[in-house]
Amino acid sequence: MNPDGMSYLDLAYQYSQGEYAHAVNSYWSPFYSWILGGMLVVIHPTSYWEFAVVHLTNFMIYAVALIAFTWMYREMMKTICPETNLQSRRIGELFGISAFLVSSLSLITVGIVTPDMLVSVFVYCTFAIVARLHRNSDSAIDWGALGVLIAFGYLAKAVMLPIGLLIVTATMASQFAKSESSRTRKKTLVLTGMTLCIAVAIAGPFVYGISAKAGRFTTGDSGKLAYMFDVNKMPFDSYEASLSRYRRVSLQHNIQPLDPRFASIVSTVSNDGCTYSPWCSPALWYSDVRLMFEPKMQLRAVVRNFANWARIAGTSGVALLLVTAISVLVTLPVKQLTGASRRLVWCLILPSVAALVMYTAIYVEERYVAPFLVVTLSLPFICRLAEIDKYLHSDAIRSWLVLATTACFLAVGGMELYKYSYDYGKGEHLEWQAAQRLGAIGVMPGDAIAQIGGRAEYSYWAHLAHVKIAAHSTTADELCTASTEDRIHLMNALSRANIHFLVGEPPCGISYKQNCTPLGTQGLWACRIE
Repeated sequence: MNPDGMSYLDLAYQYSQGEYAHAVNSYWSPFYSWILGGMLVVIHPTSYWEFAVVHLTNFMIYAVALIAFTWMYREMMKTICPETNLQSRRIGELFGISAFLVSSLSLITVGIVTPDMLVSVFVYCTFAIVARLHRNSDSAIDWGALGVLIAFGYLAKAVMLPIGLLIVTATMASQFAKSESSRTRKKTLVLTGMTLCIAVAIAGPFVYGISAKAGRFTTGDSGKLAYMFDVNKMPFDSYEASLSRYRRVSLQHNIQPLDPRFASIVSTVSNDGCTYSPWCSPALWYSDVRLMFEPKMQLRAVVRNFANWARIAGTSGVALLLVTAISVLVTLPVKQLTGASRRLVWCLILPSVAALVMYTAIYVEERYVAPFLVVTLSLPFICRLAEIDKYLHSDAIRSWLVLATTACFLAVGGMELYKYSYDYGKGEHLEWQAAQRLGAIGVMPGDAIAQIGGRAEYSYWAHLAHVKIAAHSTTADELCTASTEDRIHLMNALSRANIHFLVGEPPCGISYKQNCTPLGTQGLWACRIE
C-alpha cells in the first residue's frame, strides 16, 4: 500500500456506500475509486484481504492495458506501414510488447496503488482511435469513441483533460490538412463538435460536483497543488511555514495547533469521512493557497526533473528501449511516409511530447510519463518497419533477431517481477497487527485518534482499523520534553476534541505510561487518554 492508495480506498468506500457528498473530490480523480469500490461491493473482503483485492484489481487493469496497447500498436502499424509483410509485422509487435512490459512492470508497476495503469489504458485506446481516424476520417463511431475515451481519461486523472483536448485538436487539424473541399471541412467540424459534446456529457456531472463543492468553477485542483508541492516546495506537514510563506488569508478548514502550548500538534478534524483528511482532501485544506511563479524555483524544478530523466534512462528496460530506438534511427534510412502516415505520426508525437514537457516543468516520475515515453520511443521503429525486409534478407537472421530481442526483454521483465515479489512478498503483516491490537484495547471503527510521530499518510493501520486521525504531529519531541502540567493540559484538549487514544512512538516516560500498549512489533504504542 502507499499513501495515494489509502486515499483512493477511502473514496472507494464512500462511493460504494453512497456518500457522494464526501466522495466527490477535486484532487483525486474518481474513476479508479469507482473501480475499487465496485470490487469491494462484489467481493466484500474483510480488512485483512482488502489490500489483496486492490492488487487483484490492479492486475486486472494491467491485463486490460496489455490488450489496449496491442490494439494501439496494430492500428499504428496498419496506418503508418500498411505494406509491410507478416515477418516484419511480427518483429514490430515483438518490439511493441517488449516496450509495454518495460512500461508496465518497470515504470508504472502493478504493485503501486494509483490510477496510472488505468490512465495508460485510455492513452493507448485514444491513440488507437486516432490511428483508425487517419484511415477513415468519416467514421462517426470512431469520433464518438474518441469523446468517450477523453472523458473517461479525464475521470481517471485530471491531467488527461488538456492532453485529450490537444489530441482532438491535432486530429482535427490533420483532417483539415487533407481536406480539399469546404464540405469535408464542415463535416470534420461537426464530428469534432460531436466528440467534445460527448466528452462534456460524460465528464460534466463530475465537473459540476467538484465546482459546487469548491464554490468556484474548477476541473480539478491536482495540477495547482502539484505545482505548489513540487515546484514551490510548499511543506505539506509544516502548516506554520505554509501560512507565512504562501500568504493564506483564510482557511476553509482551520489548520491550527490543537493546544497553544504544543505548536507541532495540529488538529486535522474533518467530516469528510477519510482516514487522514489533509491527504485525502488536500484541495479543501489548501483551498486558499496562492500559486507563486518564481523563475529560480521553476529552473530548479526543471534541473531536478532532468536528473529524474537521467535516472529513468538508466533503468535496464528503458536503456534497452533507448538503445534499440537509436540503433533503428541510425542504421535504417528514413522511408518517405504517405500523407496519412505522416499526419498520424505528428498526431501521436505532439501530445506525447507535450505531456513529457509538462511533467518536466513540474515533476517527473516513472509512472506518470510511462505511456507517453513508450509511444514516443516506438514510433521510430514502426516508421522503419518497411525497411527491415531490405536489410534482413534471411529468415535465419530474422529468427535470431526475434530470439535475441525476446531474451533481452524477458530478462528485464523477469528481473522486475522478481524485484516486485521480493519487495511485496516479504515481512510480517505489521499494519494488520497494529489494527488488530487497536481493536483489542477498545478502539472502535469511526473513532478519532491522535498520532504523534511519523507521517500520518503512511499510517495504513489506521485505514485497516477504520479510525480517523484527528490530530497529528510529525515528531514526539515536543511532547517528550514537556512538563507534566503541559501534558495534562494537552490530554484535556484531546478529550475535548473527542479523541481518547494517542498512537505513536514510545511514550518517553510520560505520566500516563501505565495506560499504553505496544501495537505489534513496529514500534508503535497506543495510549488511552483518561
